[in-house]
Amino acid sequence: LYNLNTNIIGVNKTTALLCNNGESIITALESFNKKGMWCYYPLFSTHEHAVLGFVRLHALSKHVFRIEVPIAKKENIKEYASILASISCDGAFIGYPYGLIVADQLARVSNREKETLQTIFFNQAGKEFSTALNAHDILDRMQ
Repeated sequence: LYNLNTNIIGVNKTTALLCNNGESIITALESFNKKGMWCYYPLFSTHEHAVLGFVRLHALSKHVFRIEVPIAKKENIKEYASILASISCDGAFIGYPYGLIVADQLARVSNREKETLQTIFFNQAGKEFSTALNAHDILDRMQ
């Protein structure tokens, strides 16, 4: 699936990665108190095809994002971070690439739409599916 002639990277808003001591990797990176934009890499290879890093894409941003870059392109990670930073200046979410803001707005399913779709699904799925969900809900409430 990886084409060495393409420049595709992953940008993650959240990460559950922890340091060896159990601290959040984001908290650990923020503890360095590095100001402005920065790129920390390579943290490690996520698998044989990609390397993982972290970036702050705007000096005023409070957010750090995880990025993944194909191993064959890892030497370009600072260039990619710079390109992302150049489109991360919108006041709606300073430090987050504008195109991803727009993509989220276009792809997001509202709660009202979700409820409508669930109602349609449950009506078509039948009683058996509803009963299975009910059993799961009972166990969830026991915790």
